[in-house]
Amino acid sequence: MTVSNNRRVSRRKIIVASTISAIGILVVLAIIVSFVIWNPFTRNNKHFSSYPGVHVEQTVKSLPKNLRIGVVVSYTDDLTQGTGWDGNGEGITVAKWRLKQAGTDVQTVIVSDDGSTDGAVEAIQQLAHAHVSGVIALTSHSYETTCSCCS
Repeated sequence: MTVSNNRRVSRRKIIVASTISAIGILVVLAIIVSFVIWNPFTRNNKHFSSYPGVHVEQTVKSLPKNLRIGVVVSYTDDLTQGTGWDGNGEGITVAKWRLKQAGTDVQTVIVSDDGSTDGAVEAIQQLAHAHVSGVIALTSHSYETTCSCCS
């Protein structure tokens, strides 16, 4: 008789523990749902209205029909060349889109300086032969002496 009483007690303990666990899970879910529903950040609150975009007129005069901009990057295994400049390159995409809205098509010509002075000279020469109107350097290499090669 002692064995069967122990089995009944252990079954009861399992049922009680399962019931308490289920109730605990339901309470946690209720708290999460109520937080999502009544959270001031998820409600339409006038203090947290979305930021209205600013409309900026883009009027660009006297630009060539097919504007070309050169972009110099450093495709190299040396991580010190051009590191951190890739995020700044996103501005080129935004500028191209904004100018396109104003009717000016901008083409980009991308060249690599290979992380070296000789590569920088060659990159600028390639851009000069491509008849770009300007150059954006997305690298930490110095181009002060390089640009004299194309004047």
